[in-house]
Amino acid sequence: MATTERYHTCSHLPQAREIEVPFEDHVIYSGNLFQYIEENKKWRNRFCVVPHNYGLVLYENKLAYERDLPPRILINSAGYKVLTSVDQYLELVNNSLPGVTPKSGHSPILKCPTDFPLILWHPYARHYYFCVMTGKEQDKWRAVFQDCVRHCNNGERCLGGHTWALRWGDHRLPAPERVLRTLWWVLGQRG
Repeated sequence: MATTERYHTCSHLPQAREIEVPFEDHVIYSGNLFQYIEENKKWRNRFCVVPHNYGLVLYENKLAYERDLPPRILINSAGYKVLTSVDQYLELVNNSLPGVTPKSGHSPILKCPTDFPLILWHPYARHYYFCVMTGKEQDKWRAVFQDCVRHCNNGERCLGGHTWALRWGDHRLPAPERVLRTLWWVLGQRG
């Protein structure tokens, strides 16, 4: 007599990427944070939106986002590491540049206006510097940034999948039009 084992399992539940419902206008998280602008060495308040594709989209302010103005920065976070202190950042920078030692008595490379920095570090790409007002906000943004990095590292669609595919306004096009526009742009660049 064969025994029948019973497992208490659910039937296959669809994952977010398997669901056919379009999430084109779905925002996962949004809020204000300060961004360090390297060109003029100043901190600016930015409104950051994390859309369904886990890219980071920074606007001048919330009003610019609501008015559908183009974003200031689009970040594909694949390959980035999220840091929560300037010391962590300096350690990574020092380890990635062997033989270079900082001179004693010099001020740090980056002076945050608050005690709660968030740094996106990448070994081969531009680094992004942010800070927030409270430790609670820092924890939230760190979790959001880490989710973005994880999803983009797993090969999921992240702002078109490539930083070269990002152009102003493309993130607001419906998916099929964005894909075609990006495809034609890529083909045009290779010709």
